[in-house]
Amino acid sequence: MLDHAIRIPARRGRAVRLARGAAIDVINTHGTQVVDFWALCPPDGCEHLSMEHVPWSPDGSLRFEPPASRPGDLVRFRAAIDLVVVMSACPQDLTPVNGDAQCPVDVHVRLHDPEPSGDE
Repeated sequence: MLDHAIRIPARRGRAVRLARGAAIDVINTHGTQVVDFWALCPPDGCEHLSMEHVPWSPDGSLRFEPPASRPGDLVRFRAAIDLVVVMSACPQDLTPVNGDAQCPVDVHVRLHDPEPSGDE
């Protein structure tokens, strides 16, 4: 069941709690925006997952290219444990990682309740 949608303005960030079994959709609203994403294990955040996409060239150097995503593309993450999820609409405007226009834009996330387990 969909709980609610959250707008993350360009160059801004947002953190949400994600209960075990819940899911979050990270939506590339305009198809050009990179979303920085970290999942932290409460209470101290000592264990974490960080998602980043930067292609490597055959010579081992990094390439900063426009995203391959299209407007509305999304990635869904489901929490195996309780998490604090931190996201930002990446502020990068010096390379084309946020599109050829090099202008960060808003993104959206959607939270989903945990799926009922067969144990209940």
